[in-house]
Amino acid sequence: MPDNRKNERLSLITFAESEVFAAEILESNNISKDDLIPQSFFLVHNINNDKVVGYLIDISAGGLLLIAYEPFENNVSYSFRMDFTPVLDHEHQIEFDVRCAWAINNDDIECNITGFEFTKISKDDIEIINSVI
Repeated sequence: MPDNRKNERLSLITFAESEVFAAEILESNNISKDDLIPQSFFLVHNINNDKVVGYLIDISAGGLLLIAYEPFENNVSYSFRMDFTPVLDHEHQIEFDVRCAWAINNDDIECNITGFEFTKISKDDIEIINSVI
């Protein structure tokens, strides 16, 4: 179980911050792959093949941060889906397009930390995101 200091530091990593900052946090705190998986998380699915691509770590109206199962390429676009039902009082899935803004592929801890920028998402879904963050 990760300690609270590590969780607080990880929550500072957003898609817009540099990959250097994220790498420094990982290295300076000896953070393992297990530390990166939060107690409650959202799975992110690729719309094209319904494959789970990773765990949501952080989200904002501008984009999201994932711990991805496989590496993503910078500046490549993807279409994803997430189930927001666990944080709403009704069933709701959000579908959106993103561009990979940056990626850190760390073989030492077998994880891929990836920041995405929204390129297409509905205004209603942005409102839902803003209501839960």
